[in-house]
Amino acid sequence: MQLRLSATDEILWFVFSGDKHAGPFTSEEFASRANRGEFGDSPYIWTQGMDDWQPLSDFPELETFFLEVKSFAAYRSEEKSDELRLENLVLSMSDKSFFSNEDANLATPTGLSAAFSFGDEADTEPVVSADAPFTAALAVDPTKLEMLRRYRLHVVVLVMIIATAISLAVRSLQESPLLPARDLAKDEYQELRRATEESLQYAGPTAAIGLSHGKPESPSFYITSNVADGAKLELSIEGIPETLINRFRFSMQTVVTLKEHTAKTPPLTGASGGQLEPGAYRIRVRKAGEPTVIAQKVYFLGGAQDLAYEIKLKTHQKNLRNQATLEIMELRQLTETVARQLSDSSMKVTRLFEDLSLSANDRRSKWAQFETLWNQIDSQLNAIAAQWTPHALENEIYYGALYAKLSQAIQKAQSVHLAHAQLFLPQVKRDDVRAVIARESLAAQNLIQELNQKVARLEKVGIKVEDGVGLPPPIE
Repeated sequence: MQLRLSATDEILWFVFSGDKHAGPFTSEEFASRANRGEFGDSPYIWTQGMDDWQPLSDFPELETFFLEVKSFAAYRSEEKSDELRLENLVLSMSDKSFFSNEDANLATPTGLSAAFSFGDEADTEPVVSADAPFTAALAVDPTKLEMLRRYRLHVVVLVMIIATAISLAVRSLQESPLLPARDLAKDEYQELRRATEESLQYAGPTAAIGLSHGKPESPSFYITSNVADGAKLELSIEGIPETLINRFRFSMQTVVTLKEHTAKTPPLTGASGGQLEPGAYRIRVRKAGEPTVIAQKVYFLGGAQDLAYEIKLKTHQKNLRNQATLEIMELRQLTETVARQLSDSSMKVTRLFEDLSLSANDRRSKWAQFETLWNQIDSQLNAIAAQWTPHALENEIYYGALYAKLSQAIQKAQSVHLAHAQLFLPQVKRDDVRAVIARESLAAQNLIQELNQKVARLEKVGIKVEDGVGLPPPIE
């Protein structure tokens, strides 16, 4: 690989030697350290334009490059010395003693009158030479006047540089209509602007989040990022359970598209399109479809975090602890009922087929009688489980995850019972049916066992409603 380098290029270098990384270095730093042998005998290097780390020895052209850098550095050093001497000159020129008294007189309008030529007669018009004022001035001291000319030239250049810098600064600070400073806290506005300036190559994808000054009950967020325009970012909002009022969990997502490295979410609402409940919410930003979080913050939303909120929170959590106590009791009772239904169906089938004195019709008759009673209890379980809608499991039932498993156990028990009933049908492939029974029975038993274990742990921990503020124990 051939490197095309120039001593005037702004290049960053990285070095790997032994087991250590070093860098980035400017070209001047890299050349200086390499010449001093600081990188060892066989270092590897990398800079922009290289596909991978390469041995320094693979690039003999760098020796010439080092010499160019050294010469360029010496040239810049001399240039800085000239600038320093000029600065000292300017300072000395500001001193009144820079000109001699005679020179000072010539430098004034009165003094320059000596450059005018008058005739012998008093009434003769003065004869003025076009170059007379400059001739008189040059008579002062050509060296000093040349310095003055150079000083004035440098001043003009300096003023132009300052004007350009100010223009660029004003342009960079110019407010984007997509990111109005008046709609954001000052520190967040600055964070948002900085995020767009991060180097994607060195820092990787980054983002910043800012809360709009709109309504906290239905907030909007500004997002900025250093990724390319048109990229889609996913913003997720998750309520912190111990801070929420009137609910114990909340989560939602929205996707925005970057334009000029900026995006703003629509107003975010709570359940059923209403306002967010008061509480703390964790906001995360990811590139759409990717798991890595590139920005996150926590905000208190939904209202003011005042005394009224604290009172409501304590009341809500006390009610929630009472609800959780009742749920644990119900989970225990229903789990035992499902386990009994599964066991009764299996035992009835076993007994009927073990009784060799019964005919096929007798077995079917006795199974039909049993099934009537079994279905009555099963209907009651179905009526209760019908209340466990996805919305209820997510937002209304504290131990919703356990109720979801209980619903699965009820369905598995029903599958087993239906397979049992098929054994009494004529011309049925009993081996195939027994395989279904074995599979569904195992699944039902595993769910029942898991429920019993988790409910037992919750019962052991116990929930005291009169305890201080806090949520009921979580599911382990």
